[in-house]
Amino acid sequence: MRWREQSAEARLTRRQARLGAGLATAIAVLLVLWLLIDDNDPAEPEPVTGGARIVGADELRRMAAAGKDPVYWAGPPAGSQLELSRPEATRTYVRYLVGDAEAGDRRPFLTVGSYRIGDAAAVLRRQGARPGGVLATAPRGGTVYFERKSPQSVYLAYPGENVEIEVYAPSFQQALGLVTSGRIVPVE
Repeated sequence: MRWREQSAEARLTRRQARLGAGLATAIAVLLVLWLLIDDNDPAEPEPVTGGARIVGADELRRMAAAGKDPVYWAGPPAGSQLELSRPEATRTYVRYLVGDAEAGDRRPFLTVGSYRIGDAAAVLRRQGARPGGVLATAPRGGTVYFERKSPQSVYLAYPGENVEIEVYAPSFQQALGLVTSGRIVPVE
């Protein structure tokens, strides 16, 4: 009887060891696949990322022309200065600072964010189909989305583009007006 108990314990230990080895193998295979599938092409460096800084319209145009993703804005600033930040290679923010504001100021200002996202217009249409989502259109076939209960930002995307545009303004009406008027355009 004692031999059978030890045999059962030994079998359980062997099963646990095989399960552990199988799990370790699966993790190793997933890690190798992740490294192989990662789409970062070393021949094509990502744009430099960094904190907020004040730029002129010409510098913003040069930066946008050098990048692989469009950067959107509300046009040249009138009575404000442009702040550019790129916290990630796939996200770019253009803020319109007024008064005594300096780069990195935490107060709310008109901000236009450009985010690389596949089929952005379809993403916005799916979000708009959810309860509380609101869809509208913008000039040039743009899809507009915002949340009815908490419309802090208005989102915009154009057919065939992989860029989602977020427009935040201290006033929701200002953000919606900019988006639906067609004033949110690529920096060129």
